[in-house]
Amino acid sequence: MNELKPSDFLMEILNHLKYNKYLKETQNQKPEYLRLMALKDMIQDLTLEEAKELFNNLMLENKNSVIPNGVSLMTIHKSKGLEFNTVFIVGCNDGILPGFSKTNKELEEDRRLFYVAITRTKQNLFLYSSEIHFTNGRQYKYKPSQFIYESGLVNNDVEEFFGKYSYNK
Repeated sequence: MNELKPSDFLMEILNHLKYNKYLKETQNQKPEYLRLMALKDMIQDLTLEEAKELFNNLMLENKNSVIPNGVSLMTIHKSKGLEFNTVFIVGCNDGILPGFSKTNKELEEDRRLFYVAITRTKQNLFLYSSEIHFTNGRQYKYKPSQFIYESGLVNNDVEEFFGKYSYNK
């Protein structure tokens, strides 16, 4: 089996996902398309090992490039190891965090991720839940996440916790 050059492999992926076509046809995506073509040109003559090293370095550089006065939007999975002055966690509802139909192992993993997320803050933590969610055009009622109460940040006597809770260290 012939091994593809990194630039050909990139194009195969983009074509398979039809992302290349989407970027070409979408007017406001032209800069992204041009960047992808520049990337293709940049890796044109690299070996597979050189391309792997380049992408690993780019990923590490991107992971560590948090803008000091900017906003970073990420999943709680990606927050591990990072710290921020202010953290907002949205979707603190049973059925979302933790999700429905969780095994004990999955529930523990969600609890661990929630703990990781709340410990990413240096100063201000904002937890958000809402009583009503719309999914696929239907309205659903949710209770606040059990993790909010288990964290000890909110008094367990609070019957209704909807909206915003803030915690300052």
